[in-house]
Amino acid sequence: MNFKEFLKNEIKDNGAYRINQDEVNKYSFSNYGYSKNKGINVETWRNWRSDNEVNDLLINLSAQLREKLTDSNFIKQNLYLINEAEYEHNSINNFFEYLPGNGKILDKAIINTSNIVGYVNKKFNGNNYSIVVSSRFGDDFLKHIISSTDGFLEISNSGDIATKGMAEWLLIFLWKVKLKSAFRLGLPKEYVSKAERIVTVRGNLNSNKLINNPDLIPPYDCQFREHSYDNSINQLITNTFMLIKNKSLINDCHKIRQDFSTATNGKKVSINELINYKPIKNPYYRDYNKVAELSAKIIRNEMADFANEKDDFSAFFFDMSMLFEYFIRKILIRKGFILEEKNIFQYSIPSGGRYNEGYRKLFPDIIMINTDNSINVYDVKYKHFDFTYGVSREDLFQLNTYVGQLSNNRTVKKCGFIFPLEESSVSTSKQIVQKLHIGGKIIDFEIIFFIVPKHGIENYTTEFNSSVEKFHEN
Repeated sequence: MNFKEFLKNEIKDNGAYRINQDEVNKYSFSNYGYSKNKGINVETWRNWRSDNEVNDLLINLSAQLREKLTDSNFIKQNLYLINEAEYEHNSINNFFEYLPGNGKILDKAIINTSNIVGYVNKKFNGNNYSIVVSSRFGDDFLKHIISSTDGFLEISNSGDIATKGMAEWLLIFLWKVKLKSAFRLGLPKEYVSKAERIVTVRGNLNSNKLINNPDLIPPYDCQFREHSYDNSINQLITNTFMLIKNKSLINDCHKIRQDFSTATNGKKVSINELINYKPIKNPYYRDYNKVAELSAKIIRNEMADFANEKDDFSAFFFDMSMLFEYFIRKILIRKGFILEEKNIFQYSIPSGGRYNEGYRKLFPDIIMINTDNSINVYDVKYKHFDFTYGVSREDLFQLNTYVGQLSNNRTVKKCGFIFPLEESSVSTSKQIVQKLHIGGKIIDFEIIFFIVPKHGIENYTTEFNSSVEKFHEN
């Protein structure tokens, strides 16, 4: 493969990739730390394109991302949060960190990735590059947890997913899942103002027209408001369908596409007008606001023009740690467990700083309420689990802080962590139970695993559903 293919197809989340030069114009890379080293030849793709260009690109991109992922406006436009009412992006996580080798060269360079997946399309030195970070558990896993968080599994033909990289399908697939979920409410409608000549008085009479009709003889010039399906949200969705009409991912959306086209008379709207849509205020249809947000992202990405240097960068990011936590919460709720809301501010510890009056808020991932009103406290981690050393020091300190503070006025029965674990490690995936001594009490400390089916198996959906059913059976 060449460098372009490596950057687009081989990089996964929570990885550490080391690049080594084997001979002139030939490299190999390995993802070390959590998996077996593997070597794949990486050659420059044209004799007149040097490996120095790739090195310079990655230095430039890493610095650019480091700055952008601390910019709240950039995050809002390019980082999708599955449930932003409960989750806030942790800007410490970077999408892609590049550490060049000694002398700032490609040899001995390291690429680090975190919990963020997605892609960046970038123009550099007149050449277009796509840098993709996909889920280490595979596209099937990503597809299933995205769709299952909305209460159903998208098990129809995945089309583009099987033949193209994540950059080609992730945004459209997410849009389709959200659209199908919102469509159960019917097409969104809203009040629009109209001015018509009608035979019965409706709304307000147009005072300017009354001069020409002093005897109030019908038809009357009236101004009124009525519900309409031809609104900015429906126009946005209709035009998004037009833009991606050749994508096989939406082959199963014919009825939905037809309904939106009929509602808006299939009219095309300018891009500027589309992306400046009017959000829906009616709470009944509020799910469509997420669809609209993704529609605008699709339009921006599909219409991305790299002709000017100022337009040299487009991106779409997805925080897997937030998605996985939300997914786990959904599973537990569907199994009948009672969970406290994530975003309720009840606990804090002194920080010594001026921010927030010197206190830091605590938001445990999962607080499970038992029948005797005791609680179980869990932290959900999308990280690799280290069977040799266990949970990291920082994560253990965090959990102990949660348990200590909650124990002040509540009875904590259990605590622990929830990790995803690939099925290939199933022989070591049994729930781990130990005892934690804290505040003069002894409570159960658990490591619980969600078993992820092996990527690419024929019956993936069946195995995934089985993992959901078996999760936290005890």
